Amino acid sequence: MKNFKNLKFIDDIEDIYEFGEILGKGSFGSVKRAIRKGTNFEFAVKVIDKDSLNSNPMLPKLMVQELSILQKCSHTNIMSVNELLEDNDSYYIVTELLEGGELFDRIIVEK
Repeated sequence: MKNFKNLKFIDDIEDIYEFGEILGKGSFGSVKRAIRKGTNFEFAVKVIDKDSLNSNPMLPKLMVQELSILQKCSHTNIMSVNELLEDNDSYYIVTELLEGGELFDRIIVEK
């Protein structure tokens, strides 16, 4: 991830964002509702633990590939990535906040 463009190193994420509820959890971290300080803009921030991610050498490569694709896409039906941050312990992927719950759950209900 060190050579990923637009990745900005920060000292403390809480200097930039005020965190709210946890929207979801996964194997490598969680997604939290957040407001960028000094604004009223809400975002979803995916917090990825570096130690968990580095447990398999393929995972950072897959993450970079996914983020590269998302950053190149601009469409109303595709989640936009607003900012990529990191500190000593975690990566932070700041995306638009999408309401409505888990996509998988909605697909199951539609069947």
